[in-house]
Amino acid sequence: MVKIVTDSTSDLPLDYASRLSIGIIPFKVSFGERTFIDGADLNHQQFIEYLKKHKCLPSTTMATPVDYQLAFSRFLEECDEDIIYLSISSALSGSYQSALTAQKLINDPRLIVEDGQSISMGLGLKAIGAARLAQEGCSKEEILRKVKGWRHVHAYIAVNDLSYLHRGGRVKANERVLAGILNIKPIISMKEKGELFLWDKVRGFRRSMRMIVDKVESFGLDLRKRTVAIGYSAEEELALEMKALLSERMDLGEVIIFSPGSAVCSHLGPGAVAVFFLAASPPGSRNPARM
Repeated sequence: MVKIVTDSTSDLPLDYASRLSIGIIPFKVSFGERTFIDGADLNHQQFIEYLKKHKCLPSTTMATPVDYQLAFSRFLEECDEDIIYLSISSALSGSYQSALTAQKLINDPRLIVEDGQSISMGLGLKAIGAARLAQEGCSKEEILRKVKGWRHVHAYIAVNDLSYLHRGGRVKANERVLAGILNIKPIISMKEKGELFLWDKVRGFRRSMRMIVDKVESFGLDLRKRTVAIGYSAEEELALEMKALLSERMDLGEVIIFSPGSAVCSHLGPGAVAVFFLAASPPGSRNPARM
C-alpha cells in the first residue's frame, strides 16, 4: 500500500486526513514576532482573530530541507510503504525544491516527491483522490499517473472584504474605495499552477455567489461523480448557503465543507466563500472532459 503525504497549505480537514491516513507536514505562520505551527498551535478561529487585529498580513514560512528530511524519515520509519508527497505548487513556493533536496539526502527509493501544482483544497482534493486510490490497492505508478491527469483545479472564490487584498498589494487603494462605494465584489479564480487571479467582479456579494453557481452549472458536469469542496474563511453559514445554491441547480455527490488556512485566507479575509473541484480540462473551457 502507498501512503500519501502533503502539507498544511492543502487545507485538508483533519477528519479526512485521519480517515485516509494522509500525513500532513505543517508550515509556520508568523504575526509580527509571534510564530505558530499552522494547524497545530493556531486553529482557524484563532487565525481569523489575529488577522482582524493585525494591520500587516501574516507570513507563511515553508518547511526547510531539514524539516522535510525529519518528517520524511519519520514517515519511512513508521511504515514499510511507498510514500508519495504532494507539495504546494512550485510556482507559489520553494517547498517543492526543499522537498527534493531532502529526498536526495534520504536516498530511499520508497519516497517520491511530486509537485502538487495547486494550493488549498485544489491540493487537498488531489491528496484525497490519491489516498483513495492507495486504499483500493493501486501502485505508486498508477497513483502518480492519475494525479498527473488531475491537472486542472476549478476554484471560484467570492470575496466580501477587499481590505485584505489591498494589504497584500493585489488591489490599489483607490480601487478599494471605489469598490466599497459601488458595492463591487471580486471573484477570484486559480490558474493551472495555483496562482490566484481576478476572474470577474459584480455588484453585491450574494450576486457573486450566484455567478459562481452559474459558472459551475455551465460546465454540464455530473457532480454526483466527483467531490466538491466548499470553503469559508469565517462564517460557515456562507458555505452552507453556497451548498444550497448549488443543490438547487445540480445534483451533488460528496461535498466537503472546509476552512482555508493561512496561505489563502490571509489574502481573502473574513467573509469569503469558495468552491473547488477537479476536472480534466481548464476552467476556461465550457465543457471540461470527464476525468
